[in-house]
Amino acid sequence: MQTVIATTTFYKDTDDIRFKLACQTIKKAQKSEYPIVIVDGSLNPSIAKKFSELSAIVFPETIKGMGPSRRLSFFYALHHLLFTMSRGDGIILWIEPEKDDVVRLIPEIIFQIECKQADISIMKRSEKSWQTYPRFQQDSEKKANAAYEKATGRIGHDPMSGPVAFLASVLQKYLFFNPSQYGIADTYIQHYIPLFVPVDLVASVEVDFMYPPAQKAAEETADNEEIRKKRNWQLSSLSKDYHILAKTLKIGPYA
Repeated sequence: MQTVIATTTFYKDTDDIRFKLACQTIKKAQKSEYPIVIVDGSLNPSIAKKFSELSAIVFPETIKGMGPSRRLSFFYALHHLLFTMSRGDGIILWIEPEKDDVVRLIPEIIFQIECKQADISIMKRSEKSWQTYPRFQQDSEKKANAAYEKATGRIGHDPMSGPVAFLASVLQKYLFFNPSQYGIADTYIQHYIPLFVPVDLVASVEVDFMYPPAQKAAEETADNEEIRKKRNWQLSSLSKDYHILAKTLKIGPYA
């Protein structure tokens, strides 16, 4: 099966360490022959231009918001797979663009989908992987994962890791899924879509992903309160929304 990577980007300038990491991700994807589709909302046109020069398939962010822009990236990735490449069913892999080390792990992440043992595959971090993260991020994301498990009854999943692979035909069914219709924030749609799929068709794949050392160093600086506020918001928002959606879908303890 062909795998197409989908992601979104927004950077202020080309000096941003996250932009540089995104460029590394594109280079690695290109080397491994994975098309990477990017919806870019950066105001600086040189950012999208650079991505295109590196062989990414770049589209402008024409609709604002985390959920809407991610749906748009899924749409373009599916279009590229089904029409531009003229392929049958394949795999769409959502990643955060700065996590360049994910590319080498793609064969492991998608294996159970390729073998028709799963429709969705969620990356799970090994203990070795967790140790490469900033300490405050480890704490907040483990708490969010615990909230996910309590709300959904799905044990051993690591949605906070980020990457999720979808069988294209399954993702198509949820392309217009909007969490706000369930009374939750239209944000992390890649966390929510797997909850609509029977748990036995959702794989959890443990890998030794390495968090980018340069990003860890930047996020551990004493004055970087912005990223800490983001992690706290993630924890608060997701912990609440997991329970709301699980209750609506009548899964886990709400079944």
